[in-house]
Amino acid sequence: GGGSGREGARPGGSADGSNAAASSHSSEGAADAAEADADATAAAEAEADAAPTVEPARLVWIPGGVFTMGHDNRSLSPSTFDPDGEGPSRRVSVSGLWVGKTEVSNREWAAFAAATGYESESERFG
Repeated sequence: GGGSGREGARPGGSADGSNAAASSHSSEGAADAAEADADATAAAEAEADAAPTVEPARLVWIPGGVFTMGHDNRSLSPSTFDPDGEGPSRRVSVSGLWVGKTEVSNREWAAFAAATGYESESERFG
């Protein structure tokens, strides 16, 4: 659970390694591949929307889903388009997650960091 629903999938194929689009040169093969992709997307969306049965204190469930990440206009961000993954646009499936119902104060964050030894990326990389 909690994954994209496409674990083990191979590019251009399905989780079992078959490639429906390549298995037939007819339009029927392409239609089957499109239907299989739509089914996989629907399954990922259903899995991502399913909240766990136990709610942790002070947290709220944010359902996952499928969305389009990035853009296709390289001129909008020429220096970051490739290195930061701003493009090209692509469909992405994300899992649901728990998030705090309220903000975390600096004092609360400092207590958490001291108790766990956690160091954020900004602290590690400056």
